Amino acid sequence: MFCTKCGAQLQENQKFCHVCGQVISDTNFYENASMYSQSQEVYTENENYNHPIEENYGGAPQIPVPKPIYQPPVAKKPLTKRKIAIIIIVSVLAVALLAGAITLVATTERRRMNRALKTQSWVEVTSAYSIAASRGKEEQACKAIIAYVNKATDKINSDFTVDIDTIKSESDVDTAMTNFLKKNWGDLFTYNDYSITYLYCTILNEDAQTVFEALEKMISSKENFYKAEFCMKHAEERGDYRDAMQLYMQVSPDDEVYSKAVENVKTASKAYIDALMKIVDEYMAKEDFSAAIKLLERELHTDSGNELSAEIKEAINSAKQASADKYVQRAAEAFKQGNIDEAVGCMEAVLSLFPENGAYKAKLEEYKMYKPFPLYVKKNMIKYEADEKFYCFPKWDVTQTANNNEEMPHSIAWFNNGTDITARGMLTYHINGNYDTLRGTLYLEDHSRDTEENAYIEIYGDGKLLYTSSKMASGIEPIEITCSVKNVQTLMVVLHAGKSENSWSTGYFGLSNLQIQKDVPQE
Repeated sequence: MFCTKCGAQLQENQKFCHVCGQVISDTNFYENASMYSQSQEVYTENENYNHPIEENYGGAPQIPVPKPIYQPPVAKKPLTKRKIAIIIIVSVLAVALLAGAITLVATTERRRMNRALKTQSWVEVTSAYSIAASRGKEEQACKAIIAYVNKATDKINSDFTVDIDTIKSESDVDTAMTNFLKKNWGDLFTYNDYSITYLYCTILNEDAQTVFEALEKMISSKENFYKAEFCMKHAEERGDYRDAMQLYMQVSPDDEVYSKAVENVKTASKAYIDALMKIVDEYMAKEDFSAAIKLLERELHTDSGNELSAEIKEAINSAKQASADKYVQRAAEAFKQGNIDEAVGCMEAVLSLFPENGAYKAKLEEYKMYKPFPLYVKKNMIKYEADEKFYCFPKWDVTQTANNNEEMPHSIAWFNNGTDITARGMLTYHINGNYDTLRGTLYLEDHSRDTEENAYIEIYGDGKLLYTSSKMASGIEPIEITCSVKNVQTLMVVLHAGKSENSWSTGYFGLSNLQIQKDVPQE
């Protein structure tokens, strides 16, 4: 038989292998003789192979070592229910121990932070946070801070009050809040670099930042409520409820006094609207509509987005409508009197208040149809012609004094500086049949009141003479000119200037407010 470990040949009764020391049992030998021969062939092919027996026993007979024979894996016995239960229990205990260790560490960090917070010392809190952060446990420190801040927020909500009768200004409310915070939490909630708000601004996670924002919101809400109470108390003597109204509107829904703030804002809003409309009514009584509208629009801008905006908008619309009605009435009266410029101006003011109102637009266009067309504006003329010896280029839209000392605005002025006894200048306009009547005033300038010259005008419509004025000369007062130009397409105004023989004086003449207009309907 052979050793199964080293392949050495063994005696039948050997208990140990004399080569490798392997313990021998009845199943450790090979009974197949062919196995030996195969092993011998393998190992004798390598002439350089030195078996350990030769090294140990110096030339002992060479014994071939057989190759290890493949042994199929022995099937493991299935685990019993008892063993499975033991494995599960051990695993659960291991997980529990690990969780306990983690919880112990987390609890330690929270306890350390809670102790620091109780000292109300900024130094202690930041130190505890730094230790937690160095251990990667800043999340646990944050949880302690979050719980602490939430309790502070609740306490502010339930306990902070101000006796309005004992304060003299809104700033006293801020002082009361500061004292309340210091009394309960020292300097931990003051807003400087030596408070835990520094952690909030620079280090803490989003959850912690959220509770700090809730704390700030509650502090602000309380301050706004008691400031509103103070303003409401003194609003009547100040004559202004706006501050109280706006402060009440800034009270948080999370605040215990929110329902009271909602009721108070209604009272303040009504008083505010009443006071505002009293001022507006005073402007309206004076017919100063623009001042009333400006006041209301300013208040609307100030209170934009608040519940009061709807009431202010309604008041603005009422004021605008009253203003529009007044301007419409004025426009109608001016139109009846033939003052078309004023009528148009009033309707333009109305449209500035209600630019999309179709009825107002139509009325404005109707009035514009009767607006005078000024012939004294040079650009409205399409052509100027003159006799060869009419050495005069008219002056346009000037103001001069007539020989009766009356001011003559919007004048066309001319003179004859030629040698002919008579001369003329001709002004041509396209009026397209849109007008009914031509009007103006012919006059002699004051500094020519003693002239020996004279002047007159002629009006032609589509080449047909329509009107010839009387002659203007020394001693004659201004002459009013009226001429029908209904259905005329092309209008010509001829300026005549004449002098007597042997006269060397120069006369200066003018036409004031020369214009054409559609006739205003008469009732």
